[in-house]
Amino acid sequence: MKLLSRITPIIISLLLLYGCTADEGSGTVLFYTNIQATLDCGQFDVEIYIDGELEGKLVNPLFPFDSIPDCSANDTLTTLKIGLPAGQYEYEAKASCLQYINKTGQFAISDGGCTIIHAESGVIRYKKH
Repeated sequence: MKLLSRITPIIISLLLLYGCTADEGSGTVLFYTNIQATLDCGQFDVEIYIDGELEGKLVNPLFPFDSIPDCSANDTLTTLKIGLPAGQYEYEAKASCLQYINKTGQFAISDGGCTIIHAESGVIRYKKH
């Protein structure tokens, strides 16, 4: 009993010091665009930033225009797929064509989920893997 009474404060102190947080899981965000095909200013990329950090570029438009990529898409020229911990994020899609085009928004990542974002319109769709 004496041993337990001595160890208990140590265990409580360690839990308070290092925390006791559960892993909230991870998911995916998938960006796509077709703005390169709708604007007449030659070849340009759409840069994707998440929480202020450049994550990648969309090089080519997705065809046909009304198509929506699936979360299993692996075409790195027309889609940008990023794995992230569950949580809330801000994104920015930037393109320079005639004038600087900038679209910002927010999205959520849930455990095992996939968030699909049409970069220039900001339309967001959620799917569970």
